Amino acid sequence: MANWSALTVQPHTSVASLLDHNRSELISNNRHYIKVVVKVVLFCALQEISLRGHREGESASNKGNFLELMELLSSNDKTLKAQLRALPRNVTYTSHTIQNEVLHTLATKVRSTICFQVNEARYFSILADETRDVSKQEQMSFVIRYVSVSDHSIQERFLTFVHATGLDAPSLTQYIKDTLALYNLNPLCIVSQGYDGTSVMSGKCRRVQTRVREFAPHAVYINCHGHISNLVLVDSIKSINRAAMSFALLQVLYVFISSSKVHEVFLAKQKQLHPSKQPMELQKLSDTHWVARYASVNAVCKTFDSILSVIEEFNDGSDFEKSIEARGIYHQINSFSLVVFDKILSCTK
Repeated sequence: MANWSALTVQPHTSVASLLDHNRSELISNNRHYIKVVVKVVLFCALQEISLRGHREGESASNKGNFLELMELLSSNDKTLKAQLRALPRNVTYTSHTIQNEVLHTLATKVRSTICFQVNEARYFSILADETRDVSKQEQMSFVIRYVSVSDHSIQERFLTFVHATGLDAPSLTQYIKDTLALYNLNPLCIVSQGYDGTSVMSGKCRRVQTRVREFAPHAVYINCHGHISNLVLVDSIKSINRAAMSFALLQVLYVFISSSKVHEVFLAKQKQLHPSKQPMELQKLSDTHWVARYASVNAVCKTFDSILSVIEEFNDGSDFEKSIEARGIYHQINSFSLVVFDKILSCTK
């Protein structure tokens, strides 16, 4: 009753205006809160760091980058802090579902900007390549190259991933065609197309590049020079027995060290021999990325003493299977050839 009396004696004030003021303040606070949520998600995306933590409960020591950043910002933002404390748990807009929705919205905005710039430039090139993700699903990456109208610089923008259920020429061509239609990109404005050198992409007899020219007649096919150079180097190495055997040994060594039991000893040996340095991992060879071969040789050279120590330990160990593998590698591994290849391959990285 006292509060009501106080309200009634305030000059030029009505209940409706007070309610309207409170509503406006609530809307303003909510908008500020959502803006912070979006900015934190955007920051994590730009920095390429994960948002979620392993445990996000109140008792967790580390709730993940997203929630920890929200807490950090709230320490200097009274409005944000009040919202975090006042909002019910089911409407805090900090769940992984909201994070994914914000990321999806941001991605849509980025794609929209890219497509606007492409249409503004009018002519563009397409690049596509397929790869397998961590869930063993084939994905086709789709990239656009164009000249920016604002500063006349060449822009290369990733547009999207397409789940590739089929890897034959008709299926891959249809994925490209559907992607162009989805983002309202005119196929008649494609001036070139670039893929790897595999036959399904580069072949002239009803392969992807010829099928694309059926709806994009100006799309000149340009083979990836990086892939061409890689194929030449790989085939050249196979014709040199000493080099081929050295790379085969590197692959055997990688498999041996990567087994859980040996890998644990390998890391321990590095810490023991080089306590002031961060332990290194061996790199797997790749037939499609030549630079991976240099990385593989270089990693072995830098951890050679630790590798020898591991091999010697398992050579005399009770695990007979690992002992046989270790003895085989020990008699084949040669520090001189590794140093030579490390020097040669450093010129091709």
